[in-house]
Amino acid sequence: MQPPNPDLIILYEFGDDGTDRLYWHRLGEEGFCERRGLYVASGGQFLDYIVWVNKKNRGDCGQDPDMKLGRTSLNTYRIKDGQLELDLQLSDEILTYIWKPLRRVPRG
Repeated sequence: MQPPNPDLIILYEFGDDGTDRLYWHRLGEEGFCERRGLYVASGGQFLDYIVWVNKKNRGDCGQDPDMKLGRTSLNTYRIKDGQLELDLQLSDEILTYIWKPLRRVPRG
């Protein structure tokens, strides 16, 4: 399906050292949500532990479980056609995010 909000820009960076950064904002709106984590990807499983949440985040960022300090998540992933497919459990259904690689990642 198409993204539910085409104005939502989500960036997910992965460092070779096992660190990651998740950042998003909405076009035409003030503020952003950002956090950093430590990850391990192996055997089709992606384990992520959130170690830092930006204090300048929008007020509603804390409603998202992916923006909670100390949260650990375990999800299934695949690399398909050069893209990362990450399955995320949302309530009672699984939503697959498809991440396309970027050459240069903008900073918020």
